[in-house]
Amino acid sequence: MPERLWEQVAEFTRSAVTDARPKDATQAGLALAAVARIAAWSIEVKGLRLERRIVFDTRNISAYIQFMAIRRGKATVKNRRALLLWLGRELAIPDLARGPISKASGSEMHEPYTPAEVVRFRTLAASRTTVLRQHNWWVLLTFGLGCGLSSSEIFYLSVGDVLHTEEGVRVRVRGHHPRTVICLAQWEEQVLRILSSPLIGSSLYVTGVTTRDPATVISSMLKKSSDGPNRFTVERLRATWLSQHVSSGVDLFVLLNQMGAANLRALDRFRPYAFSPPDSDVMSMMRRDGTL
Repeated sequence: MPERLWEQVAEFTRSAVTDARPKDATQAGLALAAVARIAAWSIEVKGLRLERRIVFDTRNISAYIQFMAIRRGKATVKNRRALLLWLGRELAIPDLARGPISKASGSEMHEPYTPAEVVRFRTLAASRTTVLRQHNWWVLLTFGLGCGLSSSEIFYLSVGDVLHTEEGVRVRVRGHHPRTVICLAQWEEQVLRILSSPLIGSSLYVTGVTTRDPATVISSMLKKSSDGPNRFTVERLRATWLSQHVSSGVDLFVLLNQMGAANLRALDRFRPYAFSPPDSDVMSMMRRDGTL
């Protein structure tokens, strides 16, 4: 581990392992290594605060183990997961901000991508094997991460559905949840590049296939274009868009309208991955002292 990272996590690591009370020196050594690595990953990759209830949250452990599995053998990954879960149980702190989570909420298909993963997907676009796959890759990234659209909504987008003005980019969504979505400013330039592509006709996602199952067509394209950690899903792109807006404090009902949701239950599957502020911030938010 680089010295600069160890300096950031050393105190946290020693304190956590001491309080967990390992049974012997061997377990203590393994615990020190495990805590240091998940702590460094949490702040460096995920951008999380170095707090026990965040680092040892089972959902954060699960995400770290997925990351680790790419590089390590099954036995190592299994042992590390068991050790981290044990540490989490020993150091458990109630999460007052999040509350109970329903069983359906734990689906990893809705876990937001990290900033590092988003950068990797953008970089990989240029190395797709054909110009068409490269174009469709950008269409999915742009309207998934920039506008929070689903696979079918992206598949059926036409040139006329995208409105660009001095105020920004708006996208008219048709189908079961018709609405107008405002795109994130950081993706506006890429939207304009897509609109100027010589590949597009009336539709932005280019395919010669006529289908009633756009998700299958898109999934097939992604499987042919990438593999393993280099392959994204539109569901997780949408979750990443949603988490950015939640973290920025966008009004809840504005967000529900923008994502085309009928009620609050639509957010439940994303809740395990929402950032939990410190209890002091929750107290301040809910008391609203001095406000009407």
